[in-house]
Amino acid sequence: LYMDEKNVTAEPMEPPKEGSEFIKFATPVATPTAEPSMELSFISEDDFLYMDDKHVTAEPSMEPASSKFIKFDVAMLNGTDSKEGSFIVQTRPDWAPIGVARVEELTLVQFWDRCRIYRVTEKFAQFGINGDPDYQHHMHTHLHDDKVRHTNARGVVTFANEGPTSRTTQLFINLQNNRLMDDMGYSPVGEVVSGMDVVDRFYAGYGDVFPKNEIGPHTHKIEERGNVYLSNEFPLLSYFTGASFISEDEAIL
Repeated sequence: LYMDEKNVTAEPMEPPKEGSEFIKFATPVATPTAEPSMELSFISEDDFLYMDDKHVTAEPSMEPASSKFIKFDVAMLNGTDSKEGSFIVQTRPDWAPIGVARVEELTLVQFWDRCRIYRVTEKFAQFGINGDPDYQHHMHTHLHDDKVRHTNARGVVTFANEGPTSRTTQLFINLQNNRLMDDMGYSPVGEVVSGMDVVDRFYAGYGDVFPKNEIGPHTHKIEERGNVYLSNEFPLLSYFTGASFISEDEAIL
């Protein structure tokens, strides 16, 4: 780089020389409890990043990333204060590498903590709008699409979307076999491997969201007012008290 007081220029890029190494500079991400910090890591030559103003995607490496196990702790099961439990999700980067990377990022920064499971129907249970509107806005990044490589069967975890390149932070767990969603572009990112009985006890008394249900939660109000709105208007909703990575051995126990 060559700099003067007002200008920055760069020599034209040349093809990488044999033996070159590639370093990824990860975008800093702030959490409600921690300051952002830059992360550096070596990546393969095959890991090219393509970015535009609103979307981030990556070509998968020749070697797919390994699955991870995430334990979700839940309170207010069946709408009752004293009822708590947990379930375990195994991520599947072989199904959806872009979506899985996003789920794991959100877990790492504790995004799921205090998130309400605000939409529970006979078909699925949906969550993923953070209770802090400012933090939700900060994390609201659209993803490029993954191909649908697995069916939306019971227990499968999938990003909600509103069409192409619209996935952000909201997930749903299929409560029944929803194979019609496969043709609609809903690409699964993992599956519940333990604790589906806990998922079945998410509070469902408020039903679907507005306007499909006139008395259901308004998603735009959740985004604008967060848990203040949900706690006042829908106090019985089940919610996450935490989510963390665990080992495969812990997941099997």
